[in-house]
Amino acid sequence: MKKGQKVRVIENGKVGTIVDSTFFVLKGMKKVMYQVQIAGQKKEACWYPAEKLGGVVEECTAVVTDESGKGIAFTFKKNYSTKNIDVECSMDTAPETGVLYDVMKFMLIGIKNCSRRLNGKVETYE
Repeated sequence: MKKGQKVRVIENGKVGTIVDSTFFVLKGMKKVMYQVQIAGQKKEACWYPAEKLGGVVEECTAVVTDESGKGIAFTFKKNYSTKNIDVECSMDTAPETGVLYDVMKFMLIGIKNCSRRLNGKVETYE
């Protein structure tokens, strides 16, 4: 990570910009700390260890497989700076019947019917 790079604070999901960094040795191990200015906050920037910072895009994959090994993978990517969630679906073969087709249909209906504000205040599910 370098100065000016946008990062996400993992514990609260807020996006900020690295304004300074330093490294030191503690108990024989190298530690890296980054000073992060949170976007939209006027208070002084805070220092975070490298392991408490993540990329601006977070990714999660859900995979469903049947007994023959065929499967469907849904990849969800949440961009914390634009507050968008992208969904990608990939499958071995396009199922037209069977449990994979049903699971895919229910997941897509659930994603479509689920509305969620990304600020964490309101979640509604139909």
